[in-house]
Amino acid sequence: MVLKNQKGTAMFVAVMMLVLSTGLGLLAFRVSLTELQISSYGKNELAVGYLAESGVEKILSWISSPSKSPSPIFFGSLGPMQQASCTGNQMSPDFQLSSSLLGDPDSGPFSELKEMGKVLDLRLYRGNHPKGMCTVEVKAEGGKGATQVIRVDLTRSPIQAMTAAIQGAGNTNVASPIWVHWGKIRYTGNAHLGSSTSKIPIRNSATSPDSAPYTEDGLNQDPWLEIQVEKQIESPLPGRMKGNGGTTGEESRPYADRPNVSENQRTVSLDSVDLNELKDYVKMYGNYYVVSPTGRLEQNGVEKGAFDQVFYSSTSDYQLIWVDRLPGYSSLEPILISQGNYKGYFYFTGNVQIEKNQPGRAVHAQSPPWPSTTPRQIELSHIHLDGFFYVLGELNIQAPFSSYGALFAGQGFSGPGAGRSEVWYNHHYHSASYPNVPPVVRLKGTWRPIPVSDQNG
Repeated sequence: MVLKNQKGTAMFVAVMMLVLSTGLGLLAFRVSLTELQISSYGKNELAVGYLAESGVEKILSWISSPSKSPSPIFFGSLGPMQQASCTGNQMSPDFQLSSSLLGDPDSGPFSELKEMGKVLDLRLYRGNHPKGMCTVEVKAEGGKGATQVIRVDLTRSPIQAMTAAIQGAGNTNVASPIWVHWGKIRYTGNAHLGSSTSKIPIRNSATSPDSAPYTEDGLNQDPWLEIQVEKQIESPLPGRMKGNGGTTGEESRPYADRPNVSENQRTVSLDSVDLNELKDYVKMYGNYYVVSPTGRLEQNGVEKGAFDQVFYSSTSDYQLIWVDRLPGYSSLEPILISQGNYKGYFYFTGNVQIEKNQPGRAVHAQSPPWPSTTPRQIELSHIHLDGFFYVLGELNIQAPFSSYGALFAGQGFSGPGAGRSEVWYNHHYHSASYPNVPPVVRLKGTWRPIPVSDQNG
């Protein structure tokens, strides 16, 4: 009997172990299946999120290249030339991508993402943010029913227009200004325009845009040149002829034969920027450098070399650059520039000194519309900078320096090369149109997911 009881006990234990093992197996299977489902759902959620983001990126690309969009006139109006903003609302949007384009899996705007899911709705309308120009709303659907709706506000690039070819504080110690073709010279304070009025180019609308530099002899003419001085021109001594009906202190035309020159123009001001906002933008879309204690450039704590080593002959694309001088850390000496072959948009928070006389290079330029609405294509063969230098400090020019674009010096221009330097103004800068720089970007802090049930609320 004892033996039989032991056999019975062993059989009972075996059966229980079998039941327990089967239960554990089923539990492991259920857990694995749940994890697989969660993983699959997470994958679909990730995919649908990517699809929704692609809708925002598509809108930004259409604003940058309206001709590639389904509505070139509308997206062109949002760009830098017209700078329109959305005026509709969510239910009556300014733009909504048609269902035929959304549903085209082969040639629609999101056809390359069809394996991930589809964009169900894409619209633009006026949002509530005071800095926003438009709100983008995107609805996307991935596998297993995963759906997401996102909204984000768009705003204009903080890179402001450069409304004059030369801007800066007047410097009465400089023999003459940097002469300008196709645009304006704007000085705050007093100014020195050389020893003779014969050296001051005159505006002549009958003169066609020219690629040749101004000369010491002969009459220099240009269709667009204007010189605006906030206070007084100290040399050459003008007759200070008041404008018609003018009174003391009002704008005057100091030279009878140079109506394009004005002084006592109290409305003269320099283009301003929000430096903090602009610096954040450059960090995101360009390259940010800090001046080291030895005057070299550092990026992310790594020394990259002197300015010329980093940027000379880097001319394949326009670069967006910020060179920051940090108080208590950076060298106080000016950034030295000596090679003369640069392309891009450069912001300096300190002083800059240009050295040596370099030959320059050929640049394909476009004059302002002349004689009416048609720009003229011109090749400039002696250009050192294609773009602009925006210098918060002083720009000291030791040798002739020619630019196609603009120059800004908050504390003025100096040096013996200033009077022998020239700028051919890029008229696109007047409307803040800069190649390789996104004209419209996401407004920071406005991205938000929207519950599908609240999409129309």
